[in-house]
Amino acid sequence: MLSNSKNIAFALTWFLILPLATSSWAQSQLQEDEEPIKFSAEYQIEEGSTRGVILLSVNIQEDHYIYSLSEIENGPPPSKIGVEQSAAFKLTDKFLPDSKPIVIEHDPVYECRIEKHKGKVVFWVPFELSDRSSSEQMTFEVNFEGAVCSKTGSCRLLRDRKFEAKFSGYYRPRN
Repeated sequence: MLSNSKNIAFALTWFLILPLATSSWAQSQLQEDEEPIKFSAEYQIEEGSTRGVILLSVNIQEDHYIYSLSEIENGPPPSKIGVEQSAAFKLTDKFLPDSKPIVIEHDPVYECRIEKHKGKVVFWVPFELSDRSSSEQMTFEVNFEGAVCSKTGSCRLLRDRKFEAKFSGYYRPRN
């Protein structure tokens, strides 16, 4: 009899917990889909070279922004972007944005100068491969940490966001 009651308790537990778990999962998926920021990552290789560039594209909804990569004394925490290191490559510089941030000379909250990005910004970093033979098969793990904020001042922390950058093509070097 005890064995039968354990089976009933097990079944009841799953019938009660599973709907709650799937409901929580569905809710978290909905919140993630509604997030005011979208990321995509890729990398490109310079034709005939072992040099390349990793790109992290960030699309920010209207009325939202992220802080720049600049560390500003007494200012908001900057956005941070990194790449999981490997013996297969070496970063040759730091991440840079494709456009200058918007500068607010005196932010009323931080009472100092701040820098932020709106709309679309592409952050990029050059790298050098140790071996050209596997250049198209590599995957880079790009990490983003920061905050996405609304014009009303409320911010959502974005911690340890990871994106896979896969090969997207070759580019010609600039002369």
